[in-house]
Amino acid sequence: MHRYEAFLEKYTQIITNVCSLLRTGHTATFVVGNIRKTKGDGRMLPLHMHTTQAFDKVRRLVQVSTTTSALGWGTGHRGTM
Repeated sequence: MHRYEAFLEKYTQIITNVCSLLRTGHTATFVVGNIRKTKGDGRMLPLHMHTTQAFDKVRRLVQVSTTTSALGWGTGHRGTM
């Protein structure tokens, strides 16, 4: 779990950096899905939720949409200034 937590710290920093580059009224779109652990208990890690929390930390409006594709479920997150 430590690797995922380290990943989330870097991921949150990436979202913060991207949002700092946005002009007023422009958007950043992240298309994410959950992650299933391949080792251990095979638990699902809620990357979509952590993406929303990262946008919340930089105080950006988050619009979440869920879609299905041939590859499975996908969640799109859009941050707006």
